[in-house]
Amino acid sequence: MIDTLRNEYTKLSEFDKKILCFSGKIIIAETSKILILLLFFSFLHKMPELLFSMAILMPIRCQIGGLHFKTYIGCLIITLAIFTTAIIILPALLQPSPLILAGALFFCAVICVYIGPIINPTRPKLTPSQTKRCKYIACNFILCYIMLSFALHFNHYIVCGIWIIIIQIMQLIVANILLKRRKFS
Repeated sequence: MIDTLRNEYTKLSEFDKKILCFSGKIIIAETSKILILLLFFSFLHKMPELLFSMAILMPIRCQIGGLHFKTYIGCLIITLAIFTTAIIILPALLQPSPLILAGALFFCAVICVYIGPIINPTRPKLTPSQTKRCKYIACNFILCYIMLSFALHFNHYIVCGIWIIIIQIMQLIVANILLKRRKFS
């Protein structure tokens, strides 16, 4: 079986080999991070909020990227901090009005179109049409989330989702600044 896999791998183009390697690394790293997050938030009795926030973050993060860390542990710590902030800290500290939250989300959608995507450097580069498609998928997702927020009256889960989107877009802004600094230094 290993020989068959090796044979099939050698038949792939260089681009396909890069995608396969990138995908394998991502699956392993993300699966372990998700398991750690599940354990942590299960202990805090916040599992539903985590699952909902992850469901909101994944389609946006996959389209527009954001900050990428060189080490697994750095990524894990930041991921844990982001979800803790969005699920526990911000909803307890801040309760802005629905109009302010909707306005913040609208601003996030605009930033997606203006800045995104910022992809992992190990990922194959996007074509201009892929870049445009990613921007508009993320933007449309956020705009639909604004409508969902009003339909569900900004309940606790919706608010956690709003904070996760806002934090993701803040990451995108920071990643953009860092990317620009690297280009000019």
